[in-house]
Amino acid sequence: MSLHHPAMALLLGTLLLLWPFMRIYRRVGLSPLWALLLLASFGVPFLGLLLALLPLTFKHWPNFPAPAKPPAPVKRPI
Repeated sequence: MSLHHPAMALLLGTLLLLWPFMRIYRRVGLSPLWALLLLASFGVPFLGLLLALLPLTFKHWPNFPAPAKPPAPVKRPI
């Protein structure tokens, strides 16, 4: 298999993205093994990238404050 084969380009691109994704997952507090979902791109192109971004989408980010609850309505006597 030569270096110009599409599978080699896909493998190289996946391996280049694997390390940054592992660092992102580690900093967010998730297991860095979630980055292995990038390997799903070998079956369907870009599916691995979408699957790898999915846990980050639904994760509560620690650097953002929790949304403020609206104040409770004040009950006034009639």
